[in-house]
Amino acid sequence: MPEVTAFILAGGKSTRMGVDKAFAGLDGRTLLARALQLARSVASDVRIVGNKAKFARFGPVVEDMFPNCGPLGGIHAALRASATDLNLVLAWMCPSCQLTF
Repeated sequence: MPEVTAFILAGGKSTRMGVDKAFAGLDGRTLLARALQLARSVASDVRIVGNKAKFARFGPVVEDMFPNCGPLGGIHAALRASATDLNLVLAWMCPSCQLTF
């Protein structure tokens, strides 16, 4: 199996939702916990793209090089931090959309 690095985009402001989506619950678990479990099932190197102060307790964190540039800024930071040819970038939808991982 080829080496893959997985990145979870967690740096959004969540302005439309009103609460931090990373910590929003769905079926008794946070969206961040669900994303981490999914990412760890396919990659041994899993990193969170977001604020180190907020996310360091959950795993390695990559901070945006260009803050406030949305998901593309996060993808840019992820790819710059990666040492592998294959990369998986995960984001999440709001729980009210009823989409699950």
